[in-house]
Amino acid sequence: MAPTRFSIVLDNPVGAYFPGQTITGKVILVLDQEKNSQGLKLKLNGEAEVKWQEGIQGQSGSKGFHEKESYFHTKIVLLGDERATTDISIPAGHHEYPFSFELPLSLPSSFESPFGHVRYDIEAVVKRSWKFDYSTKLMFTVNALVDLNLRAPLAEPREVTKEKSICCLCCKEGPISMRIEMPRTGYVPGDVIKFSVASENSSSRPIAAIVVYFIREIYYRAQGRAKSVQEEIVKKRGPEVQPFLSESWAEEIHIPPVPPSDLGGCKIIEIVYMLKVTACIINTNIQSMRSCI
Repeated sequence: MAPTRFSIVLDNPVGAYFPGQTITGKVILVLDQEKNSQGLKLKLNGEAEVKWQEGIQGQSGSKGFHEKESYFHTKIVLLGDERATTDISIPAGHHEYPFSFELPLSLPSSFESPFGHVRYDIEAVVKRSWKFDYSTKLMFTVNALVDLNLRAPLAEPREVTKEKSICCLCCKEGPISMRIEMPRTGYVPGDVIKFSVASENSSSRPIAAIVVYFIREIYYRAQGRAKSVQEEIVKKRGPEVQPFLSESWAEEIHIPPVPPSDLGGCKIIEIVYMLKVTACIINTNIQSMRSCI
């Protein structure tokens, strides 16, 4: 018969930690009758994994790509002996086994996506001779600290300009130019990105809107191959720009809770955030610039 209760309880109810912090908690085991076992062990794991398929699975030419990266794998014996060869008796009743573990200093932030993840978990296992083990698992979160003061270039203003001519039948129209400016390029969740866009339309065709996208691009690497996926996080729509006129537009984007660009030592997943500015013209999209942040 399985335990009435077998669970891991962290002293931090949120279950989120910084690299270098100490995780403390307890394993609770409630038995309605005496059990024989080889002891109680705790396993703490941190790893990254990427996996994707190219081509149609099962068809000729399709191939899967897979890579793993381990950050720590630790065992703690809470009851019994690691080398025990005989069973020990655990009496009926409520039992609590405290534990503590100091996280390594260099750990990437937790991350989840369809093609890869960075995960951290704690697993408690009651070993039993000639029987199925009892086990329970708890995930926890690591948030790597990012000190923008150590990255001086991120505090500098940035300006990107692009110009493009459009064609109407056989005629080449005057160019459309756009310039985006930001006071800095280093931000953290909760910050506000303030930007301004200046647009000049020297063509005879109206610009329906200037659109700024806050985009996350994720790169996955496995077996010498790379895969990238773009995700739109926030979109801001700006003004129209009539033919032979110019417009200036200032706006803000509030950064939601997102994992940092630098996952902190993860070599198989890379995250890049950027602003992409697009001039929307009928049958033509001028993707004028990308400014990474």
